[in-house]
Amino acid sequence: MKKYLLIDDDHIFNLVHKRTIQIIDKDGEVIEFKDSVMALGYIKAQLDTGETLPDYIFLDISMPEMNGFELLDGLSDYPVELFAHTKLYIVTSSLNDRDMKKAFSYPMLTGYYGKPLSIEVIKGIVENH
Repeated sequence: MKKYLLIDDDHIFNLVHKRTIQIIDKDGEVIEFKDSVMALGYIKAQLDTGETLPDYIFLDISMPEMNGFELLDGLSDYPVELFAHTKLYIVTSSLNDRDMKKAFSYPMLTGYYGKPLSIEVIKGIVENH
């Protein structure tokens, strides 16, 4: 069973993405965080205890308290090899070239998509990894 982690302060996008994932992967487990600080704590706890990270992480950039880049900064102290099993995607309303360039400076990042993710995009992600 695959695990999906959604990190977005927008409840509607979490709901849409969760339902889309459930259409594609009926047996998949979807974990949601609306708070990036809590999500970072969850991911760090997984890494620190040697537990397997979710197969897919979908991260928004623009969030209060801690944005997506700050979350990625918080993970940058960990060896990139620990993320080999996980496909981490930025999912954002910002299609700013500067944000995209900055996102790809993080070695654990797999891809960058605009919101909302369509069935075709998520299906392609799941089928290709």
